[in-house]
Amino acid sequence: MVTFTKTAADVFAPTDENGAPRKISPEDAQTWGEEVEQSLQKTGTWNPTLKGTSADPTYTLAPSTDVGSYVKEGRKVTLFFAIQISTISGGSGNLAIGGLPFAPSAKGFNPSTNINGSGGASFSYFNIGGTLPTGFAGVVGAIATSSFSGLANVLRVIYAATTSAGSLDLPVSALAAGGWIIGTAVYLTDS
Repeated sequence: MVTFTKTAADVFAPTDENGAPRKISPEDAQTWGEEVEQSLQKTGTWNPTLKGTSADPTYTLAPSTDVGSYVKEGRKVTLFFAIQISTISGGSGNLAIGGLPFAPSAKGFNPSTNINGSGGASFSYFNIGGTLPTGFAGVVGAIATSSFSGLANVLRVIYAATTSAGSLDLPVSALAAGGWIIGTAVYLTDS
């Protein structure tokens, strides 16, 4: 939490405590502005995890690749992450990336598509290393969601299909050792 050295009224008041006109100090205004920015923007790290909607896979990641950082500005969260899978087994259902540092807003629900999302992710590199689903045309990205098939606060990974189905959820079984997921996500929170 940021502690303000002076309030906005102290910095920008047109008169001093005696009612006399006063000038605004550029130094005080700059300090106050920097303190406001610090209160609105938070940065940190997070640990992305691989999740399955039916069962989570058992996996190990290459050293130093379970990397995530974030910037939170007001309600907007921007994530950066890199995951390199060393070993993986088990897991079932559809793939999601968990461990998000802030819960996505539940207010982004679209009843016509049954998708609860408050933002999305794009992957700068996505080499899952496993067997691709029939009709796979490429990974589209992910939807930041507060709820997905029993999972809370995850990135729901979707892919483009060559069929009329459009975008589909990527199954956990498509992942294999040696796979990489590198990406960025931007989503909204409720606070």
